[in-house]
Amino acid sequence: MLRSRRAFPLYGASQDQRPPRDPLTPEAHHRVAQQYWQKANADTTLTNAGKSVTVTFEEDRLLIASGQNGTQSSVRVTGGLARTALGFAGGSETTGSAPFALTATVASAVGNTGGALAGQGRVVDDNAATLDDYVIRFTSSTTYDVLNVTAPVATSRGTSNAGGAAVQEAGVVNPAQLTLHNYQIQFTSPTQYSVVDQTTSTTLSSGNTYVSGEAISFAGLRVVLANGQQGGPQTGDTFSISLSPQSILTNQTYVSGSEISFDGIRVTLSNGTGAPANGDLFSIVSGLQYQGDAGGHAIEIGTGQTVPTNVAGDRAFTAGGVDIFASVKQLISALRGNDGQGISDALGNLNPGISQIAAIQGEVGATSNRLTTSAAQLEDTKGFFVQTLSETEDVDLAKAISDLTLQQYAIEAASRTLTKVFDNSLLNYL
Repeated sequence: MLRSRRAFPLYGASQDQRPPRDPLTPEAHHRVAQQYWQKANADTTLTNAGKSVTVTFEEDRLLIASGQNGTQSSVRVTGGLARTALGFAGGSETTGSAPFALTATVASAVGNTGGALAGQGRVVDDNAATLDDYVIRFTSSTTYDVLNVTAPVATSRGTSNAGGAAVQEAGVVNPAQLTLHNYQIQFTSPTQYSVVDQTTSTTLSSGNTYVSGEAISFAGLRVVLANGQQGGPQTGDTFSISLSPQSILTNQTYVSGSEISFDGIRVTLSNGTGAPANGDLFSIVSGLQYQGDAGGHAIEIGTGQTVPTNVAGDRAFTAGGVDIFASVKQLISALRGNDGQGISDALGNLNPGISQIAAIQGEVGATSNRLTTSAAQLEDTKGFFVQTLSETEDVDLAKAISDLTLQQYAIEAASRTLTKVFDNSLLNYL
């Protein structure tokens, strides 16, 4: 079903969340779009609001767009079992009213066993948004907690360890993959280790080769072990890893289709094939997205000569080799999570990012100088043509009046002379 809303058209799941390309033919895609178009525009809620939609199939997903012009109309998908296949489960929604927008991308955890589906996340209050990442964890089919997972990763060395290896760094590298379980790195020899999920008593990986100072990544976490002065690890050494997130909401009652609000973010979860199950997780990853266009504008400064008057924002912030927003987000998360390696990596990305922005500033400055020079040249040219036109067309009024007055005096003098000549003529005596 569909519900009309006053906003800009929404966007569905992010690019990396799209389902695999299906084998349907273009004709079948068209028929599906037509069927959805007919059903959507027959919805009473939509028609009573005086709205309509268009439905098309583009690439591998169904696209529903508002048929209303302007920024005051959009459509939000609120139900249906085909949302995952059509690319409308999860993702982030923005209003499109600004070139840069805060996003809250929602995704279901891979290991979920329940039937609940996630809608698009929305940032409704920019001032309350923290750029932190969150997890909704269901403690039963009807209750859930909201946890802030931008937090330090806790590590501890086994009390019976005989080797000299120690934890050098630990942090979160992918909040969407977090399970909030407790893990343990177990050394089966001085050069090999296994990663065990202690919460589920399962082995995630085994027979891994240990290299001092090399990152060990699993379940969205990263741990770096390094040899100490007493050497490397020994057989039987263990290292425990866990995440202690901050509780934002606890023991909340779940109602299918109702909004979950916290820290300026709103998320909607609803039943799909069934209700959520105990332990199901839904991640909310915040970020900042450039949603302006890449169009260029130019102004004519001479015959056949144009100068660009803008630089697309994506060139400066996202498409120039470094995603500035992602790097800043990485730095914030690393600082709050006490992740030294993450801080170093983020700073390493920001340095070329600053150079990237400086290069665009130089380009804008060069364009500004060129426009200033062209404006001065055009002003000089304008003055030359105005002077030429004045010399060609304008009249010196003082000189013209003087000349006309002299001509008038000359005519009057000639007239008097002729009058006297005729007065003395012989004809006057005849």
